[in-house]
Amino acid sequence: MRYCCIIYDLVMQQELALLLDNPEGLANSTAHQSMGHVTAVLMNWMNNLSDLEGAAAGTPGNHKSFRSFESNIDIFEGQGLVDELQHLGLTRVTIESWAKDVEKISESSFKIFTAQMGRGADLDCGKERCLSTGFIKILSSLFSTLKNIFKDERRNLNAFRLVRYDTVKLDPLRNNIRRRESTMGFWCLSSEVIFEEISQKAKAIILTSGTLSPMDTFASELQTAFPLQLEAQHVIEASQLFVGTFAAGPSGSNLIGTYQNTSSFTYQDDVAQCIYQICQVTPFGVLCFLPSYALLDKLLDRMQATGVYEKLARLKEVISEPKSGSTDDFERLMKRFYRTIADCKQHGGRAAATGPGRRHAVTGAVLFAVYRGKVSEGLDFADEHARAVINIGIPYPAFKDQKVLLKKEYNDRHVGSKQLLPGSQWYEIQAFRALNQALGRCIRHRHDWGAVVFLDQRFTHPKNIQKLSKWVRPSVRGYSALGEGIAALRAFMKGKGAARRASIVAGHRSALAGIGSPASKKWNALQRGSPSKAWPRLGRVGSACT
Repeated sequence: MRYCCIIYDLVMQQELALLLDNPEGLANSTAHQSMGHVTAVLMNWMNNLSDLEGAAAGTPGNHKSFRSFESNIDIFEGQGLVDELQHLGLTRVTIESWAKDVEKISESSFKIFTAQMGRGADLDCGKERCLSTGFIKILSSLFSTLKNIFKDERRNLNAFRLVRYDTVKLDPLRNNIRRRESTMGFWCLSSEVIFEEISQKAKAIILTSGTLSPMDTFASELQTAFPLQLEAQHVIEASQLFVGTFAAGPSGSNLIGTYQNTSSFTYQDDVAQCIYQICQVTPFGVLCFLPSYALLDKLLDRMQATGVYEKLARLKEVISEPKSGSTDDFERLMKRFYRTIADCKQHGGRAAATGPGRRHAVTGAVLFAVYRGKVSEGLDFADEHARAVINIGIPYPAFKDQKVLLKKEYNDRHVGSKQLLPGSQWYEIQAFRALNQALGRCIRHRHDWGAVVFLDQRFTHPKNIQKLSKWVRPSVRGYSALGEGIAALRAFMKGKGAARRASIVAGHRSALAGIGSPASKKWNALQRGSPSKAWPRLGRVGSACT
């Protein structure tokens, strides 16, 4: 799904004031005046939900309205969407005209920014001002979406929904005063709309990803035939990967991460103990993924209450992915994680913790994160940065989310005409695609190795194993008792650690070949079993992997 959203907040108010109060002071003032008019109309529409208060909840047809104590939402589709846009003065003709104004504003802004950055000194921009880059991107996205709606006699109209909603939030900067935040969104429920532009212009299209599987779903969603399909084997050997499903916790209760179970203390305590015991036998870095920030916070709070958090912190540096915050805040956390792993490698597997107030020698770091979050996609955790990836639950999308409900409804409506998957199947595939994306953090190159652990009994079922990425499926082993699973994981880690030590020793032996007698004496001492005296650093590296 593709979204274009406009949020009426303080930043938007400032941008609108700049457009309306002094457009002459802006480059391309005529174009800015047009955008000032359009933006004012949209803001007024967003902030006047009372116009539709009389609509009954769930009204059938082209307009649906939902009301609750803390949120209001209106959804328009089909002719109802067109009527609403035309009421705002947004027709095919005006959209094309105003889209050109947005292009002019974007060009002027680029010219001014270039001059301000000290590049292109020949550009005479004077004291002209311009809108922020973020606001220009919103306008560009808005008119790109509107053009797609009216394109080819509104052929794609049924794939779009116009949504207007507001929520009540507490403002921490104003003594938690309740304030309303209004949002306008265009939700595109079909990937075909955007992908069609690419497929019509390209001679050939190659899609590559580690999470395309199941590939038939991509073909149906993109409405494009892919006659050549390849699901390749992984580049690693089977011995480089451990995949285990721990079906039960130390209490003996089955680990089933459904919404109802995750609220129980028994489940939370069992999961916490599993994580602790996995970290005990795993060197260096461990990633732990959960379905939501709410469960992540709930689990960490329970661990602190029971003392497991403190025990874990004495073993690993504990880091948690933040739900919000600046990019700088997130980068600082990741630097802390990487620095801890680097210190452990440098000091033979143990390093002083970098957390505030802690001076315990740790064996690495454990990073708690959520599926679909910043950590699960795009970041590299090669080698010691992720020797184990722990997976808790199955990350199904929020089933009451209006975007999810509308997408499921859209798919159900077009199962026959577009051969789309039924909404329930689409919903399930989204969960396993997010899961498989997280699994990919474990193995990053052909010489890498690591463990994938599922803390959920549902991954003993063949139907769920079949939805995992191809490189994971053959290696899945189920363990009904936690002790059995931990013993297998410990044996894997020790085996890989021994192989790594042997590789290091072989490398040093090769490097020493042909070197003079002093080095030969050191090598002879190493062979006689006194590595710490002959080669202190080598001895420390060896102890890190046991």
